[in-house]
Amino acid sequence: MGTRPEIVDAILPEVKQQGQIGYLNCSVINLNPSSAVLQWVKQTTPSGTPLLISSNENIHVNDVVEGHPKYYIRKSAYNNRQLYQLIIRALTENDAGYYSCMIRLSNQNYLQWPKKLGLLTVQIAPTVKLDSASNIVVQEGSNITLKCEANGIPTPNITWKRGDGLPLPGGGFQHWGGVYQIYNINAVNRGQFLCIADNNVKPPADYAVQIEVTFPPYCEAQLDSVGQVQNRRFSAKLDCIVAGKGMI
Repeated sequence: MGTRPEIVDAILPEVKQQGQIGYLNCSVINLNPSSAVLQWVKQTTPSGTPLLISSNENIHVNDVVEGHPKYYIRKSAYNNRQLYQLIIRALTENDAGYYSCMIRLSNQNYLQWPKKLGLLTVQIAPTVKLDSASNIVVQEGSNITLKCEANGIPTPNITWKRGDGLPLPGGGFQHWGGVYQIYNINAVNRGQFLCIADNNVKPPADYAVQIEVTFPPYCEAQLDSVGQVQNRRFSAKLDCIVAGKGMI
């Protein structure tokens, strides 16, 4: 009776971004092809049923991406140790999850097969879902709530800031969180506000909201008084600034 095969090292977690190539390594010793088969199995699948990817160097899944097989086994050996590296091309969110490397033994029950799990994490760049309209018109003195949601892996951080780089109403240059409230808004607060989602997976995502503030008309004289000499042919200029927005 030969020496029992073993998986000798842990399968290190792999973290890659969407579209990149993932690598999972399984190191074994005492693997005799006549009585044992090394298999890679994807445990996390949409259907919940494990997916057999390979047996030794033979691939059972015929998916093709960009003219190349989705899955590939790279085998290397040193003395009694063999490395079976599972290569997964063009990673998508569906590729994320747990993969098991197991040694199928022809004379033993499945529960007795040597096996180890490895985790593949696929990072996804953020996308923004805005719960507020892209153009908002409010009356001066009103309160307004801007809402923004973002998806991505890992979960993105959301910040609000002004598009012109000026401080936000109430102070500060950015607000952390998807919900941003502006109280007692005035004409100075009008302009573009940006929701920015970032999870360190490039590129970050953003969405712009344009806020217009209506306010009643007002007028203001440039000078309180203008002097002129009687009966002289000099012009006198009176300036008045008038402003307003919308119908009040």
